[in-house]
Amino acid sequence: MRTKFYITCGAIALAATGCLDDQNVTGTSTEPNTVQADGSVLWDPSRGDYRVDFTASVAGLPKGAVADGHWYWDAKSDAKKGGTSYISWPAQLTDGADSLSSVIDSCQGLCGTAVLKKGSMTSSPYAGVGFVIARDESGEPVPVDVSSWGGVCMTYTSEANPLIVLDLGDSLEHELGDELPSASLTKSKDGSEITKCVSWDEFALSTKSNELPKSWQEVVGEKAASQLLGLKFRIQADSGEYKFNVRHVGTKVKDPLKTAHRNLSSSSQAETSSSSSIYTNWLLLSGDDGSLWTPLKDKDHVQSLLYTFYKEDEVSESSYRPMEQDGRWFIETDAARGGESSIAWPVSLGEDSSLVGVVESCKGLCGRASLKQGTSQKAPAVAVSFNLAKDSAGNPTYVEAWNWRGICVEYYSETDISVELVLPDSLHRILDYNLPAAKLSRSSSIEKTCLPWDEFRLPDGVENVPQFLKESKQLEIDSTADENQWKLYVGSQASLQLVGLRFKIQADEGDYSFGIGAIGSQFREFKSNTDLPICISNGKGSKPCVGDLMTGNIGFPRVRTARYAKGIWPSHAVEDGEWFVETDSAKGGHSSMSPYQTWLVPIEGARLDSSSLPYESVLAQHPDLTCGICRGITLQREAKKSDELENDTTTGDELLREVMTDDPYVILGFNLANVPVDVSNWGGMCFEYFSTIPLTVELDVSDSLNAVFGANPYIILPESEWQKCVRWSDFALPTEQIPSENLEGSVGEIAAKHLSAIRFVVQSHEDTEVVLNIGTISTYHF
Repeated sequence: MRTKFYITCGAIALAATGCLDDQNVTGTSTEPNTVQADGSVLWDPSRGDYRVDFTASVAGLPKGAVADGHWYWDAKSDAKKGGTSYISWPAQLTDGADSLSSVIDSCQGLCGTAVLKKGSMTSSPYAGVGFVIARDESGEPVPVDVSSWGGVCMTYTSEANPLIVLDLGDSLEHELGDELPSASLTKSKDGSEITKCVSWDEFALSTKSNELPKSWQEVVGEKAASQLLGLKFRIQADSGEYKFNVRHVGTKVKDPLKTAHRNLSSSSQAETSSSSSIYTNWLLLSGDDGSLWTPLKDKDHVQSLLYTFYKEDEVSESSYRPMEQDGRWFIETDAARGGESSIAWPVSLGEDSSLVGVVESCKGLCGRASLKQGTSQKAPAVAVSFNLAKDSAGNPTYVEAWNWRGICVEYYSETDISVELVLPDSLHRILDYNLPAAKLSRSSSIEKTCLPWDEFRLPDGVENVPQFLKESKQLEIDSTADENQWKLYVGSQASLQLVGLRFKIQADEGDYSFGIGAIGSQFREFKSNTDLPICISNGKGSKPCVGDLMTGNIGFPRVRTARYAKGIWPSHAVEDGEWFVETDSAKGGHSSMSPYQTWLVPIEGARLDSSSLPYESVLAQHPDLTCGICRGITLQREAKKSDELENDTTTGDELLREVMTDDPYVILGFNLANVPVDVSNWGGMCFEYFSTIPLTVELDVSDSLNAVFGANPYIILPESEWQKCVRWSDFALPTEQIPSENLEGSVGEIAAKHLSAIRFVVQSHEDTEVVLNIGTISTYHF
């Protein structure tokens, strides 16, 4: 057998020539054969993946084999055919299996320059990268059946037309005439990314079909997929230098394991001694993002204080409960009441029963609940749980999680899972430990579902229910509610004093396989917790994102424009956020803004004098409206003349110069930073405000983008509103304004990536007095 030199450690340090600039690969290719990949993710460097992960896509590995997935590059490349090609990397390679990790970190992908040199070759030279799916005990690649993938998807950039090559090993390559099945991809234009999915039946050999071995004369790609060693991304072209960057790898089929489903009930007892046993004993979770728990990112800690609310400012200093996030997964059994139940895991637990290893193997938690009655008087049970917060002594403490709206779970299980809301001990004792619960129904395939708080109910017949659970806000506004109506809102009420969540498996004696993957709050579901703003206060629990950019404060409170700038803003950007005011005086107008007025401030408990407050109804309708920028604004075209100027003999021409022809206006705004910056991750903005006329909000962009737009994107906030949220996509140009260039995406979304300032324009056709209050400004993540 000829030897391939897979460089996976101590690689030769070649001169770095740089990768495709990240700023040049954010577009979307317009190639006609480009498709959107929606299959299962195998490799995503943006979430920290160094190796290709097959746990959610391969039903089984050969006996004794272990998953590989580490990227390699073929040091000899085309040398066996006379070529002298190689790859120049942008970073020094490291030792160990993840020798290309430094490259992946440097460009959020696998980038380099393929230096192609033909030498004595009779065909085009080539170089490339690849990965092996699995290896045997001696470290040799072994074939794996991945036909259930349906094909493979790649996102990449390349200055030459690349190939996806199916690696079948030396012996089969020799049988096939020193070639392997491959599929051609297209090069990218102007460095834009291309996503291409290729079905197995699209992979072909250049050898004429009648020259192939008999066993390969039909369906080459599908046959190759049933005994695949690995995949290669290859650049093959004329001699020269070609930059490339592999950004993402996935399967063509969305749920490969459902295609090749296994009978869970026939699984053998778990083996905790081998990490490879996971492929033969349990389903593997998809590893998708969750707004509260993304397993591969968060490991064994749920981000349990995201979006929760602790009213730290409404309690006295003596009753203040200092807290910090908890969220660590832990195991509960029925041993205390005489049961003998346990959980068998696919790998051994770490120090202090850490579940990190399990999470890494399963992309979540997976195991087998072994339920044994023992001397217990109740049905046997085990559970995996997490608490939300802990106090300064490390004890669990409650927080308000009502605005989660419920809990979303990725899971599978051979029996029902009861999701329980863990409450403070004082309430547990009253309830005799009967907790509000909702059911995840048994499923032999991976499912995703959301459980609203109002689906959580107490068991029938529970007595001594704490008054707290009967005091639903919903009942206060429902005059038709009967005496048992409170039972419908137990879950929502319990979420106001939530200690933790318990996923309990309780059934007859026996073994039940289960898995719990991504966890989300219902109002964010399975959206990533890495790409949108989060609201955590400093060591005192957390608050909703309401007012995360600006909260009401007398005067001109600064806007926290850099709140979510980390990793997005350029290093030389400096936060601004100070308010500025512009009037129409430069155009001959006489509009003005009054200083702070006491009658605009809704002071709790204060009696309002109607003679000094013509807009008393505003505060009556919106008692919670805070005073941020509270101003009286006068919109006025020309100056009012005093009595002694009534007989002024100013000529018509002179008077015309004094009167503005445009509508009078006053503008309040704030700059985001000293340079245009990207705030697209805000999603948009939410305002708590009041205005007696409609209020225009404009996005002021960079000079170059302004030249393309020709006007500022804007939206109009209605008059007499209290709360209003707008997405970036809601901003538009004036009807008659057409951008000078074709744009991909809405003008508002593009503007948000190059934003200089946000301006609030108060303007009217007629002279008028305006009351304006901008109370809070928030990011739009609801």
